[in-house]
Amino acid sequence: MSDNLRHVVNRISRIAFIVTCVLVVALCVVNFTTLFLTAELRLLVIMIGVLPAVMFVFSHAAYESQSSINCMPIRSKILSLVTVCFLLLPMVLLVVRHSVFRVDVLWLAKLLSLLTLSTIAGIIIRSDSGSGTIRAFLTHLHGIMWQVWDEPEENPIRKCDIDPDKIRQDRSRIYVDKSTLVVFQKTLLCPYTDSVSAFRLIDLVDGFTNIQNLAVLDVGGGDGALSAQFLRMLVSAGSTVSEIAMIDPVDWSKEYVASLGAVGIAGDRIRYTQSGIEEYPIERQYDIVLACHSLYAPFDQYSDASIRKGLVNRVISMREEHGIAILSLASRVGRSYDFKQRALLHVYGDNILDVAGEDLTSLLTEYHNTKYERFDSWINLTEILKKYRAGDVRELESWLEYFLRVPVRGHVDRLKSLYALLQEYIVPVKALSENEIQSFSKFSCGRPLDDIVLPHKVRLFCVGPKRTSGEKPLGISNAHQ
Repeated sequence: MSDNLRHVVNRISRIAFIVTCVLVVALCVVNFTTLFLTAELRLLVIMIGVLPAVMFVFSHAAYESQSSINCMPIRSKILSLVTVCFLLLPMVLLVVRHSVFRVDVLWLAKLLSLLTLSTIAGIIIRSDSGSGTIRAFLTHLHGIMWQVWDEPEENPIRKCDIDPDKIRQDRSRIYVDKSTLVVFQKTLLCPYTDSVSAFRLIDLVDGFTNIQNLAVLDVGGGDGALSAQFLRMLVSAGSTVSEIAMIDPVDWSKEYVASLGAVGIAGDRIRYTQSGIEEYPIERQYDIVLACHSLYAPFDQYSDASIRKGLVNRVISMREEHGIAILSLASRVGRSYDFKQRALLHVYGDNILDVAGEDLTSLLTEYHNTKYERFDSWINLTEILKKYRAGDVRELESWLEYFLRVPVRGHVDRLKSLYALLQEYIVPVKALSENEIQSFSKFSCGRPLDDIVLPHKVRLFCVGPKRTSGEKPLGISNAHQ
């Protein structure tokens, strides 16, 4: 269902809900004053009560929404509870009590109500187990009845208005906007999750035995948070690092040196070059090539598979014959990517496929000594959302702008609608599974379980040393298999 059609359905749902509230209250008043309504009018009241639930089923968003009711203000919780009562009670009464209805309409009304109740029950049963089912159900009802009512009347951008060159220019500008990137990076746990995954995969590839005096090339190392964590784990395992070359189109030299200095790597071992991977000259090769979350921009600029393959080959060719290359990108599987796709559809009125780790899989098939895995990570939005609700919108604007790579700052209506959409995907940590809670606590250094996060998945590849010609090609293999 398109966003426009969903918006219409949601509006109809809320109108029907309001009408139902008015009629049910009127019915109670009439009965209280000993007057009575005809059976036909009673049936009409109850069937209007069924209508919002039918709209709820066909809005399709119930399959996508698992946000936490704990994120809602008290007013929204009350409205959600009232919504549930007015949706379900008329149908339940219709099924169990029928003496007031005429026989010729009774079974049709019963059938419609039973079908609706069964469908809603099926949605709840198929959603997460435990308290998450009620939370997801109530949150979705809140979303379709109240949140979307505040969305703009219509999407001002239509498919025919899309200018691919303009979109590409906007996105390329945002990629090198340091102010938005700083805000975005503060929310990430990937420096820890990516490092643990990379360290695990290094042990699985064949032939990487050199662990002393390592020369490292860091492609798009940014502020050095991820690189520092990875190198700290290497040094803790007994390795030594002799030199690091870092390239990035943005000037992160001070931040990068500070991050690596915090894990014992002196600045005189770091050589920084402000450049993109496309222009960087291949002057030598390295024991380890890191390209973690650094291929989004070049992949975005060149959608042609052959050009992308050339970029990947260029990165991997910078490793020594017995060296390794580590590459990672966000996965298309997971809540964060679902949010991104729906947000881009809302902004542009068309489906825009964003760069993801799955794009790397087909480009790495010729590198036979390769392992990969997909793992969970989280984007912690607690502080940003707290500031937004207090009236400071700047950080949420910057975060959305970089995450989606669309202009958000200065676009009030766009920010408001994207914030409403984001509510469907964020959850408190305590609503995650036990394994996820344990992982989050480990990687976040014990952050509170009330923190609000956007679940995120990453796909990471480790390309091992070149195999000898006599070995049988194995192809890309999954580390979990």
